[in-house]
Amino acid sequence: MNKLELKKYTDWLKKEFVSPPDTFTCLNCYEKYLGRKKNYEQIVADYFKIPVDYLFIKSKEQTIVFPRQIAIYLYSINGVAEHLIAAIFNQKHPNINHSKKVIENYLEVDKKKSQIINEILNLIK
Repeated sequence: MNKLELKKYTDWLKKEFVSPPDTFTCLNCYEKYLGRKKNYEQIVADYFKIPVDYLFIKSKEQTIVFPRQIAIYLYSINGVAEHLIAAIFNQKHPNINHSKKVIENYLEVDKKKSQIINEILNLIK
């Protein structure tokens, strides 16, 4: 988000709220401001047929980690600030960067996972 877009967004937020909203409210407002109807974690959870809550638990199980990394990647490529992504997924900032790098690597190297990621990307377009 460039400075002009940030100014427009903050002006819009000021009209919506009297007091400063919390992080999750900010994210929901950001999605509303962008006109998105469905959040990325719901799209990913639906694709993998897992409960959306699984994406927020701290687990190293690959059936949870891979979908969570995709959801994080979707937020990051769509301009959501890393601190907001970290707050959404209850992760630390380095984990957000790592998730993005892992997905970018899969897109370059792993054909099977790349196909899955591209199918999900097509769902949000």
